[in-house]
Amino acid sequence: MKTSQIIAIALVVTLVAAGVAIVVIHNENEKNKPHDITDMQGNVVTVPANISRVAITSQSPMVPVYTYYMNGTSTLVGANAAGITYAKNGIMGKIYDFNNLKTDFVSGTTVNVESLTALDPQVVIYTGNRTDEHTLLDNAGLTNVGFNTAMTGGNSTDPFETIECWLKLLKDMMGDNGRADKLIDYNNNAKASVAEKVKDISDGDKPKVLIIFSIDTTKKLVKVAGNGHYSQYWIEKAGGKNAAAGVPGLKDVDMETIEGYNPDYIFFANSSGVMPTDLINNTIDGMDWSGIKAVQDKFVYVFPSATYFSYAPSLEAGVTLQFLAKILHPTVFSSLDINKVAKDWFKEMFDYTATDVDISKFLYPDALSVKLH
Repeated sequence: MKTSQIIAIALVVTLVAAGVAIVVIHNENEKNKPHDITDMQGNVVTVPANISRVAITSQSPMVPVYTYYMNGTSTLVGANAAGITYAKNGIMGKIYDFNNLKTDFVSGTTVNVESLTALDPQVVIYTGNRTDEHTLLDNAGLTNVGFNTAMTGGNSTDPFETIECWLKLLKDMMGDNGRADKLIDYNNNAKASVAEKVKDISDGDKPKVLIIFSIDTTKKLVKVAGNGHYSQYWIEKAGGKNAAAGVPGLKDVDMETIEGYNPDYIFFANSSGVMPTDLINNTIDGMDWSGIKAVQDKFVYVFPSATYFSYAPSLEAGVTLQFLAKILHPTVFSSLDINKVAKDWFKEMFDYTATDVDISKFLYPDALSVKLH
């Protein structure tokens, strides 16, 4: 090869390399500029570049979701106390540090804008349908991004769809770090795996399932989760029939109605201080559960909780669906080792090696003193 050809080739290679470098630098500069995103209320929000100070006000479940996405709390300056409690009582308390987060700027759904402003957040995450809070934050000059659930103004009763929307919105807001797609892919695979086996279960083999949202032991009323809520999704996709399908959303019913349902399985959406043993041992004064088939068979459970009670959209939704399917159809899902599934999930999503105690607390959670958002 002639010297002139070698020089020409070297020049082309150099120019191509320089061009690639220019493209990379250009893309990096674009990423590091303020940019517009659309939140779940349809608001177009201009978020700053390189966000490092975020506060979460009324949307409790976003505390663990944000912490997962950012793989830590270093960019979180403050958060809803209930959300922190859920995260700390679950596996995240072993993995991440929540101790230095401020919580005094929000009490329930009431925001102290002066205390919040003092934290100097670049972005505030709030419950999207809280238009009063949106106005408050706007008037304070605080950039705010709304996240919704079916319980807070969202349209979907599919918890997977909600968690996917949250993760994609975080990706738009904070930049892509790969963790959104990792969890979304896991969930899609879990749904497909369960659906493949559930599709062959006949209606006659689908058990009646009742999801209890809460029990008022004073008024002797049970708040059941009917249709038009997450309950319908969970029960149907796991291969069951909703015993309270005739009830719209969440509704208080008496024990006579529960006796009429006579479910084969009962799941608490969250513990709220009442646990399966209270039904199985029939210890709730003035409420006789002894005639209910699920109680007689001791098929009473609480939705799993690793980062948040998973009846609502949560990081652990994919494991929860497999847990429910395994409970309702142990023969169909005989090859599914739910403990291994849970351990593998912890390792894959958090690079955490879960103990048997961790798994037990996840799949059979203890009572917490805070209520589901």
